[in-house]
Amino acid sequence: MSEADNFDDIQSLACYNSGTQTYHSPWSTWRHPDPWSVIKWYFGGGKDPIPSKEILDRELPVQSVQVAAVAKPPLEGVRVTWIGHATALVQFDGVSFLTDPIFEEHCLVVPGSTQPVPFTDSSRYRPAACSVDDLAGIQLDAVIISHNHYDHLNLVSVQQLNKTFPQLKWYVPEGLATWMESAGCKKVRELSWWKEEVLTLESNVQFVFLPAQHYSRRFISDGNKSLWGGWAVIGPKHRFYYAGDTGYCEVFKEIGRRYGAFDVATIPIGAYKPRWFMKSHHVDPADAVLIHMDVKAKVSVGVHWGTFDLGHEAYDAAPKDLALAREKYKVNESSFITLRHGETRTFCTEQEGAGTEPRVIDERKVIEENATSDTVEKRNLDHVNEAIHKLALS
Repeated sequence: MSEADNFDDIQSLACYNSGTQTYHSPWSTWRHPDPWSVIKWYFGGGKDPIPSKEILDRELPVQSVQVAAVAKPPLEGVRVTWIGHATALVQFDGVSFLTDPIFEEHCLVVPGSTQPVPFTDSSRYRPAACSVDDLAGIQLDAVIISHNHYDHLNLVSVQQLNKTFPQLKWYVPEGLATWMESAGCKKVRELSWWKEEVLTLESNVQFVFLPAQHYSRRFISDGNKSLWGGWAVIGPKHRFYYAGDTGYCEVFKEIGRRYGAFDVATIPIGAYKPRWFMKSHHVDPADAVLIHMDVKAKVSVGVHWGTFDLGHEAYDAAPKDLALAREKYKVNESSFITLRHGETRTFCTEQEGAGTEPRVIDERKVIEENATSDTVEKRNLDHVNEAIHKLALS
């Protein structure tokens, strides 16, 4: 038995309890949130209030996704569009996929209605940068789901995506396929940790489900009945990593050893205070930088912030604390960044060596430079892609 096989067996045995038919995080750094801690966290005070819409519009603006620029995958590099929270459109090596898509105003609603559950922080304070309908004309091949928490898995968004993109493949954690099928998903692939599957033989793009230190629950009775984790998506030329929701633990070094270096990673940086409660299941920006280094990401984009009021930190604290963490760990400013809501960038890192700054293409600027009198929707997408390709090779 190889070292890698032994590592797999130890983690799979530790993670699943056949008696209770539940999963759990197997690391010594894990502490499951108990009911009294949840009550203390929720009602204990100390939460930084969300400012007025006027302040948010100025300090945390939302720009519309430039759909013409993301209609097809780029010819070079890895393109990331941050739609908000943990939702990103990622495109490279001929494929396009979404991470944890949620487009709705509320992530937790009263059953049978569109109203948020009272006394919860389930409403956006920043809107999604686009709707599912806005994306109707793009190439979209797959969706990856990290776990079943409401701010990562939204029934209405799933149903809308199924209706708009009936060919979608859904890659989900073990134990979640039944829920996805009940929501109308036809092509569901359920994976356990370290398992891999190729999207299509033609694409030669592989989806790998990877461990994370977290938990799952949607109802009182279904705690940890399904797994959770992150995803690696590995193409012929590029590698992408999405960490999902997680606390920091030793597994990220193993992920980096097996699958790094990643061209681009999206790593959560928000919902991290107070640390006595959040530490084991939500990284803070300093822990996020450690993950960035462990998985050997050439460039990382901070997600899971600036959208839902889930932590006690200020709405704009995550990027500021990320800057301090980069300085602490001597990580280049351009190697771990944040995007504006709706912003699209293409990262061209395949020619870069360790410690060098990745080249970045802003699709908004490409479109502006190649603009004609026509509307964006009528512009020649091939011409836009050609311009992007030339910039990537320059």
